[in-house]
Amino acid sequence: MGDWFLLYLLGENIDTVIFHNCKHLEDGGLEGLVHLKSTLKRLQVSGCYNLRDSCFDVVVLLSAIEQLRLFDLLYVKDIQDRKCVV
Repeated sequence: MGDWFLLYLLGENIDTVIFHNCKHLEDGGLEGLVHLKSTLKRLQVSGCYNLRDSCFDVVVLLSAIEQLRLFDLLYVKDIQDRKCVV
């Protein structure tokens, strides 16, 4: 079973996720956050150099999100626009 399945099972208790210096996190890697859409309040993504703007489309589906921290993302061009989604 994949890691996202584990998050799905534990999803009702997860309110904070931090991805920092995740060298192997790539496009599509954040899609599983949708399983946490009703509980995830804080999300930080930093130093993950394989991500692009489209990876953050899932953020609009996170209905409970209160804090979004995005920084040190080399290939994310519109980082300010992504933060405004919240």
